[in-house]
Amino acid sequence: THYSWQAPSGDRLILADVPGFNQLGDPTQTTAREEALRAHMVIYVCDGDLTRDQWLRLEELSLHGKPIIVAINKKDRYSADDLTRIKQQLQKRLPESTQVVAVQSRGHQQIVRVLPDGREEQVERDRPVMVDELVIAVQNQLMDQGEVLNQLRDNAVFLLATGKLDSALENYRERSSDELVERYTRRAVIGGLAAFAPGSDLIIQGALAVALVRALSNLYEIPFRQLDADQLLKAIGKEGMSKTVPILLAIAGNALKSFPGVGTVIGGLSHAVAYGLLFQSLARALVFTLKTQGRLDPDIALESFKEKLGENLAARAKHLASIAITEQRKKKH
Repeated sequence: THYSWQAPSGDRLILADVPGFNQLGDPTQTTAREEALRAHMVIYVCDGDLTRDQWLRLEELSLHGKPIIVAINKKDRYSADDLTRIKQQLQKRLPESTQVVAVQSRGHQQIVRVLPDGREEQVERDRPVMVDELVIAVQNQLMDQGEVLNQLRDNAVFLLATGKLDSALENYRERSSDELVERYTRRAVIGGLAAFAPGSDLIIQGALAVALVRALSNLYEIPFRQLDADQLLKAIGKEGMSKTVPILLAIAGNALKSFPGVGTVIGGLSHAVAYGLLFQSLARALVFTLKTQGRLDPDIALESFKEKLGENLAARAKHLASIAITEQRKKKH
């Protein structure tokens, strides 16, 4: 909520009242942070000493160099000595330029009224507003740093925009990489159906794997090196495929049996599903490696491939089995 305020100096200010940072994970915190970064000055309201999370938020805001005023609310709850002590404790951990003031925001309070006949009743009345210290602090900041406020704000807004662009790019790459993994896995299943021959070894190789590496490298803006791709595919081919493939074929066969009408002769389908599981694991390992390393590291990709290969095998096999069955039926018709 935005409020317009006329300062004693004649400056017209816009006050943005935003949600606090009390609830971790609350989506409104993003609104609060962005509004704070866009502002020329930040007034951080608290009820006394700060929690660990509040200190972290204040430290983050202070990194941008803009003026910050810490306002201790509900001053009527404290004695003058207590307020002085709280201010001193806060000031010890705050930058010297950060002012600490005490305020009393508008609200309601319950009081007991004694009637002439001796009866008592509870009534609610408005709590008086006390913001004189805050007004003076704001005015002092405007006078002392008026010339640099715009520059500080522009710097913070630039950082905010940069962060939004980075986040948008990350989200785009995540969606696009998921689409590439799905697309090339489907192609691998179809290729497995076409290339099946009894007794043949299932080794990830060929133009499809290289095309996947190239597509993901382009997505993450990483130079494609044929040597790295060949090294990775060769290492995967040597990584105990003779032991892995029979297990994958068995898992694929079990997944296919859950589909009515497939029949008992499912060798070609099992081959295609197993090949799809291998290829999908490779694709996910590549995404992880490029995202975390910023380059194609064959050793890290190989380790990731081993991990991805064993994840959710039953569910993945059933999904790929449905793709293989659909493609096979298309060919028959």
